[in-house]
Amino acid sequence: MNVQPFDKEPQRLRALVTARMVIAWRLWLEVVCALLRRRRPSQAVAANLGPGLRFSLHKGAISSIVVALTVIASCVDIPLIHLLSNNHVPAALRGTFHAALLALNAAGLIWIIGQRSAVTHIPHVVGPVILRLRVGFRLEFDLPLSAVSGASILKGSPREWIPARGLTRADVTLVTPMDEPNVLLEIGGDLDAVRGLRAGRAMRSTRYLAIRVDDAEGFRRAIAR
Repeated sequence: MNVQPFDKEPQRLRALVTARMVIAWRLWLEVVCALLRRRRPSQAVAANLGPGLRFSLHKGAISSIVVALTVIASCVDIPLIHLLSNNHVPAALRGTFHAALLALNAAGLIWIIGQRSAVTHIPHVVGPVILRLRVGFRLEFDLPLSAVSGASILKGSPREWIPARGLTRADVTLVTPMDEPNVLLEIGGDLDAVRGLRAGRAMRSTRYLAIRVDDAEGFRRAIAR
């Protein structure tokens, strides 16, 4: 009797799609709760991160600009696209076409605003034993503080400091939304001690983790204490 090998790819795909849907749902709730002045999902996540020193990212220049540009585009560019494309769409399909454009625009706004809200409300936590790194709902790392062999302040873009430190891009995991990192953590010992998830999917850590926080020097001192 021939036994066919069990194919895990469909399971992995389903798990990935499910994780993405959960993140999309959380981002939608994030925006709705903000509008209704209710407790946001990100605040619930932050409350469950345990004791420790908390370091947030409220001053991310690039991510803040992206939010502003997205809102401006929704108010200016999108109506213009609707107007200019109207004559190029058959009359019978115009309602569906404009509804689809509005849905895509709304989805983009929810993703950008929800992600920015989650990033600012979910901090990195330097606990007594465990270091918890978070980027909104999308990325998380948990590792023993004893696994961190060093923390240093970063200046400039990754294109500058990665080669300057004798590293390659493959050596570094960026634990940031879209802003340039300002702290570099070096992981010593066994990398299996680091638990990483990207969009709900397990990922193996590299030797270096680059993060961004408002108080980079305070974070470095908290790691070194």
